[in-house]
Amino acid sequence: MIGAVARAWSSRRLGRIVVVASLLLLIVPPSLAYGWTRRRYGSGTDARIGIYAVTNGQYQRVYNAAYFPSGGFLWRVSYNFSGAQGADEYSYNQSWNSGVSLGSTGPFNTYAQCYPVSSRAFGGAWNCDTTIP
Repeated sequence: MIGAVARAWSSRRLGRIVVVASLLLLIVPPSLAYGWTRRRYGSGTDARIGIYAVTNGQYQRVYNAAYFPSGGFLWRVSYNFSGAQGADEYSYNQSWNSGVSLGSTGPFNTYAQCYPVSSRAFGGAWNCDTTIP
């Protein structure tokens, strides 16, 4: 009788462990994969007009963002088809506030780019990040 109870308890415990492990395998890898697709494609310490950063390949993108000192520059993040600054822009967003971003490219493979388009001041660290699926 005690042996039967112990086997039943071990079987349930093993079943729970298998269920938890299966759920972890389903949940954790997609979140890790999403985190690993973030790419920094431009950065510097002297923000000014004329700075331009662009990715070196066309992909479907999850987001494109620029981080910089707020208020000093009007930064634009965009997607384009040619990789040339401002040319063939598919979509863009711009802001004076740091963290300006743009969402998914949908089904299109594009270059991601970021650059300041207007300035009230000079200097400051900046970086541009994007993701790919």
